[in-house]
Order: sequence, then structure tokens, then C-alpha cells
Amino acid sequence: MTGASSIMADGFHSLSDTGSNIVGLIGITVAARPRDDSHHYGHRKFETIASMVIAMFLGIASFELLRGAVDRFLHPIVPQISNLSIGIMLATLAINIVVTLYERKRGRELGSEILTADSQHTQSDVLTTISVLIALIAIRAGYPVMDTIATLVIVGFIGFAAFRIFWASATILGDASLPIVHEVERIIREFPEVHDYHNIRTLGHPEEARVDLHVGVDPKLSTSECHDLTHRIQDKIQKDIPSVKEVLIHVEPETDRC
Repeated sequence: MTGASSIMADGFHSLSDTGSNIVGLIGITVAARPRDDSHHYGHRKFETIASMVIAMFLGIASFELLRGAVDRFLHPIVPQISNLSIGIMLATLAINIVVTLYERKRGRELGSEILTADSQHTQSDVLTTISVLIALIAIRAGYPVMDTIATLVIVGFIGFAAFRIFWASATILGDASLPIVHEVERIIREFPEVHDYHNIRTLGHPEEARVDLHVGVDPKLSTSECHDLTHRIQDKIQKDIPSVKEVLIHVEPETDRC
């Protein structure tokens, strides 16, 4: 109705939220399934895949909005801004702020990357809506070029959010190591039976990590003593680092290390 490309951009951004949330609901539903014969390590990465799809939605929205901004720059019009349009944007801003704060809080409490990703998505909505409001006020003051500028700002916000979500998801899917190795080493050093340790490896989601390592022990230790030692190390690691869900320890005689 107003002919403002910035309002259209914010509308399409919100429309992409709808698609993202549908993808997120599907991702969470699949990720919540227990381990089975075809997924021995569970389904958690399906949530990461859903986050990647959200990043894709944002990337497509960013491209389409950029194309629209360029077209508006080449074929400018003067938008007709009313009090109703400003009121709608203020209501949108209030809703997005509430949703962002709630999703971020619950995402941290639940350790859910999909909620965290979507909170970042909605946070970009807050910033874009603020930029639209500024543009609408500027247009009413006689600066219609601010409509195109606001649209480009929105494109920047969306693109940055897409990159952050994509990079975080790619890191997990690429099995990047987690910053808990030094903490694992500290725990291992608490066990006098361990004479040596090496090949400490980590992977997985930061809230659902897996750790495997090698420990060197006295060759005279019995099998049952080694078994007991590994369980005590596992329990200690999982107690001190709650995000670790699985620990695999390979015991070898210290003199046989190669």
C-alpha cells in the first residue's frame, strides 16, 4: 500500500521466518529420536542440518531483497507513509523483541542450536524493523532515498545472520574439535595410575560432545584393574564436563606406546 521497498523487505524477511520455523520444528522432532540400529550415535545432527536450511532461507531472502533494492534504485518512487504503516512496524518490533529474548533464553537452557539459530534470525528482524522505522521517518521528512538505503541495511543484517548460522552448523557437521581438551587433560592427570596419555580427540555438538583418548598404564595392571580405571576416568570427565555424553578410552601398556 505504501510502495516502500523497506517494508516489503521486512515482510519477506518475516515470511522466511515462517519457513525457517517449519524446518526447525521438523529438525527438532527428528533430532529428539533415540538411538537406533541405523543411527548408533543418535539423530542430533539433523538439528544441525535444519540450522543449515535456515541459513539457506536467509541467503535466498538476502539475494532477492538485494535484487529488489537495486531495481528500486534504478526506478525510484516516493513511498506514501501513513501513521498506520508506522504503527504496524512498531507492533512488529515489539513482537520480535519478545520472541528473540524468549528463544535465546530457552535455547541456552536447553542447549538447542535450532532455538539459538532462530533467536539470531529473529534478532536480525529486530534490527531490520528498527532500520525500516528510521527510513519511514526519513521518507516523511522528505528523503525517499532512505527507503533503498534501509533495504540494503536489511540485506546486510540478513546476510550476516545467514553466515553466522552457516558457519556454526558447518563447524559441527565438519566434526571440528571442541575447546575442552585442556580440561580433559587436567582430569586425566588426577589419576596416578595413568603414566601417559595421548591422542585426545573431541567432536560433536558443544552440548553433546564425544571424547576418545589413549592412556598408558603399568603393564602389570590386571584387566579388571584397567576396566575399573577407565570407568572412573569416564565418570570423572562426564561429571566435571556435563556437555560430554560419551567417553571412549583405549588402555595400553606404557612401554608399548607407538
